Amino acid sequence: MKLTAKFYEIEQGSEAWLNLRSQLFTASEGASWMIEEPKCKLTVDELKAELSDLGIPFIKSASKAVLEALIPDLSKFMGLSSVSEKARIALIRRKMAMFTTEGQLRAAEANRKLEFNFDIKRGNEIEPIARQVYSDEMGFEVVETGFLAHESCRFDAAGNPSHGFGCSPDGLIPDGDEWSHGLESKAPCPEKMMEWLDDGVLPSEHETQVHFSMAVSGLRRWDFIGYCPQLPPLIVTTLWSEKTDRCLAALKSLHANFLTYRAKLGKLGPVIVGEKMEVGV
Repeated sequence: MKLTAKFYEIEQGSEAWLNLRSQLFTASEGASWMIEEPKCKLTVDELKAELSDLGIPFIKSASKAVLEALIPDLSKFMGLSSVSEKARIALIRRKMAMFTTEGQLRAAEANRKLEFNFDIKRGNEIEPIARQVYSDEMGFEVVETGFLAHESCRFDAAGNPSHGFGCSPDGLIPDGDEWSHGLESKAPCPEKMMEWLDDGVLPSEHETQVHFSMAVSGLRRWDFIGYCPQLPPLIVTTLWSEKTDRCLAALKSLHANFLTYRAKLGKLGPVIVGEKMEVGV
């Protein structure tokens, strides 16, 4: 299957990779609201008032679900919860901050500190083993990848995305000259691994990331492997579903909202992470 994204062969964790992903919404930033099913924002009284305006009879003691079912076009009243809306705005602000010099400096410092984080270092050491375990168990070749930028991104003259959304797959599985599916690998601690094995499903904390990666790549399948040495692996296959549709729609809407917010603040050019900080024009 062909990708709906531009493929960048760069080393994950490198300065070039950090620069690339700093300007985009990425899978690691995916929040649960991206796959959340929208709910009707009208209260029971508001539903009754709407039905009355439409001349549709209803039982006054009817439940909210029954009243909703009577509305001919409920879609215009659907939306995210107030908590999800606040999370959406917060994410836009965090990404906008990355277009300022201070925002880039703070991000660079945060990335530097992560180099000394025990769990991060452990994950970097074990995740390659997890990919090999997956390959051995499933019989698939796993191709390590750099970064995928969705085709809807805005690209500069050099072909690099200036804003939009993308992901850094832990691997892609080839299918001839195209791709079959993607892979997300995690290396949890023993206690967390045992919890995942007991549940036997895609861990909820990584569900959005998996759907986000499918939405970016266009691939209709994404496999997940959780691996911890001395414990059995957990391998879960997720197929494209209505959650992926919601995720893609949410990402496109998020990008549009980002552009509106950016226009309101004025033009801010990207900067380069490194010793010499330059403000773009």
